[in-house]
Amino acid sequence: MKTLLVLIDFSAASVNAARYAVSLAGQLPACRVILYHPFVFEPLCEDEEFPVTLQVEDFYEESIGRLLELRCSLKPLLAEGRVIDCRTGQSPLADALPAIARQEQVDLVIAGGRGGEVSDRRVTGTAMADSLLDLPFPLLVVPPGCTYKPVSHAVFACELKGAEKIPVDQVRAAMESFRSKLHLLHVENVPPQADTGRNLLQQQLRLALKDLDPEFHFVYHRNVQDGILQFIDTEHTGLLIMIRKKHGFFYNLVQGSVTRKLSMHLSAPLLVLREKEPVPEVRVDAAVLPGLC
Repeated sequence: MKTLLVLIDFSAASVNAARYAVSLAGQLPACRVILYHPFVFEPLCEDEEFPVTLQVEDFYEESIGRLLELRCSLKPLLAEGRVIDCRTGQSPLADALPAIARQEQVDLVIAGGRGGEVSDRRVTGTAMADSLLDLPFPLLVVPPGCTYKPVSHAVFACELKGAEKIPVDQVRAAMESFRSKLHLLHVENVPPQADTGRNLLQQQLRLALKDLDPEFHFVYHRNVQDGILQFIDTEHTGLLIMIRKKHGFFYNLVQGSVTRKLSMHLSAPLLVLREKEPVPEVRVDAAVLPGLC
């Protein structure tokens, strides 16, 4: 990972996420951290007696000024050879983020899990949007108050099916970046039976992730989400990895606000990856390409 983009709305949670990102960058070679703040322009701020017209330049200057202040406060954490850049703009987050991520060649987006905190929407725009989960790049959610520590153990919570849709390259990149031992966790919400598909899952995942030598864990808990949280607390996990699926239980678990579903209760950062898209089969018609027959 060479470029980390941190979503900033100047809440305590987003500032904490920026600290985490800068500390993480210290163990990544030649890493750049981008502090990104998209604001929503509201041209008229009405006072009871004196309506004041605000220009978009006022919002821009305030945004970039606060970003520069934040960058200065983060410099003591910045390792040698690393860089912090600032970006801002007048666009809704869901529209602007994909564009700037492609433009800046972002490898990882980092956001602060807010919990019950409310940000200043007039100046800073919307809080972390649910649409973040639809983005095509990895998202790391840092829980409130979580400080960076070397991640010795990372837990990948997975299902008993769909091993072919695991974005192996992204999982491998995360393990290399965090320098972690990979643990695969499956939580069952029904009592284990003789034929649960465990052996098949182990074979598929071991083959897909063989170079990472993962360790497998199967846990029974009536509530899968609580089972995951209990496991990572008991095992002192430094990172939880989940796949954002289009359908099924794990989609229901991480869809909507990540902060509502998991990061409000997590003690470790949550890395959300997008499931691997299947490669469409290409059929060659011999009548169209007779020379290949």
